[in-house]
Amino acid sequence: MRYGNGGIEGYATVCGALNGASAAIEYAVGPKASKQIIRRLFRWYETTAFPTKEANEWAEKHKFYDHGKTDKPLPSIVAHSVLCHVVVSKWCKETGYASGSKERSERCARITAAVAKHAVELLNAYAKGKLDELYPFKLDEKTQTCRACHHKGKDYKHGQFSRGFMECSTCHDVNLQEHMKEVMSKMK
Repeated sequence: MRYGNGGIEGYATVCGALNGASAAIEYAVGPKASKQIIRRLFRWYETTAFPTKEANEWAEKHKFYDHGKTDKPLPSIVAHSVLCHVVVSKWCKETGYASGSKERSERCARITAAVAKHAVELLNAYAKGKLDELYPFKLDEKTQTCRACHHKGKDYKHGQFSRGFMECSTCHDVNLQEHMKEVMSKMK
């Protein structure tokens, strides 16, 4: 799974931690069950401040197998994305660390630890029939609004030219209210 490094061979697509965890989850429970677990893992990742407080504490107390590049606590942000490029760029811009810095590298290592831990928690909850109790799958309000029209479907004219569950507003800076007025006026 080393190819997943840097958002798949440095291409900065999906976070490599999510890629590896998703493969392990599907291997453990099969494709049908893995869908509901992986979606929750991705949603959690989008909405969690990384590095987590716990991962920062593990580093400070030298609890990682490989001590890492620094043991100091690192600043945390919520990136609202699962894309390596977006996540790293936002964190670097927010903190002032360069993308090639030891701090950014250590941040990604701490994310990997947090993702692995949460993936195991989700798998355990699934095995106990308590997945919804641990982490219900819920999209944010803006994404739910967008998906009313923009989802996988067969009617292009009504917005069914998209698919996915990522937070829409992370990449799309459209004024949602104006867009909704335009859509509603066309439906009359």
